[in-house]
Amino acid sequence: MDYENTTGSDHELIKFDIITDESDMMLDATIGKYNFQKTDWEKFRQVLQSDSFDRDWVEFENNEEKLETMSISLRNAIQHAIEQSTPILRVCVRSKTWWNDEISTKRKLMSSKMRSWRRNRTNNNFESYKTARNEYFREIRVSKQTT
Repeated sequence: MDYENTTGSDHELIKFDIITDESDMMLDATIGKYNFQKTDWEKFRQVLQSDSFDRDWVEFENNEEKLETMSISLRNAIQHAIEQSTPILRVCVRSKTWWNDEISTKRKLMSSKMRSWRRNRTNNNFESYKTARNEYFREIRVSKQTT
């Protein structure tokens, strides 16, 4: 178990090392996690298209060594495009994987309605607060079920 890195959920991270002859196999899963929900896909396409990796796969289909080099080049190009177009996910111990911008918006609205109700305790303000509160908790429930 890897107790130093958190996953943002109630699952523990199991980390192990594989020693092989290949030194350039995989990237560390705990470094540079990206928030793909906020990826700028147009920028991703532009960076990937401007990267100079060899695209003639069919020409070298029988040359295993050349294909391996080309696949590493493609992987590095994709990684570079991700680094340029996708913000890094900030994960901490209290991070919630199901939290999203919609929930943040509904939480702010609920807080605003609650402050209005506390300042002016009318039935109309309370009903408005109650509706916003129910929508906020409903959005949390839906988000937890879909992630």
